[in-house]
Amino acid sequence: MVSIDPAGSPVVLVIDDDEDVRNTYELWLDHDWETYTAEDGQTALSILSPAVDVVVLDRMMPGLSGGDVLDAMQDREADPRVVLVTAVSPEPEIVETPFDAYLPKPVDREELNETVRKLLGRDKQDDRLREYYRLVEKRATLETEIPEHVLVEDERYEQLTYRIAELEEDLNQDLNDLDSDEFVALIDDVV
Repeated sequence: MVSIDPAGSPVVLVIDDDEDVRNTYELWLDHDWETYTAEDGQTALSILSPAVDVVVLDRMMPGLSGGDVLDAMQDREADPRVVLVTAVSPEPEIVETPFDAYLPKPVDREELNETVRKLLGRDKQDDRLREYYRLVEKRATLETEIPEHVLVEDERYEQLTYRIAELEEDLNQDLNDLDSDEFVALIDDVV
């Protein structure tokens, strides 16, 4: 069993049943990050720990699917950012799936690194901002892949856009309530 050392570099866990894909992602990922791989959901769950910062997860795997792995992760102390990588076109059901970024296969090196880097940068953000980014990512994925006439008829999409609007209002109010020193400190944390 692999043991993940929580000290030091950010930790990325790549979960994919295709050995070539796992090895490629491991080679591609920034060498400033500690990268681990798992060939299936069971193995991934056995090594998942709070030390894992980002999970790069294949959606369609035999045994435990990516969705099953996400469900199991919800019941654990670990709360990594999740990049869902898939060759499957998204459906409105992804609104209910807890991921931070959605990448359609094939993925290139630059796109993978940029996505992981972006998610690592979100570590300092509060839960509402994290939820906002997750939901905006889902909305963008749906709007890119599903015709508008289908989306406007879907209640989940309507709830998604309503929740995004609520969060935007809350976050804007928080920004308006900051004095100039607090605003500068917030920007420094993000950058």
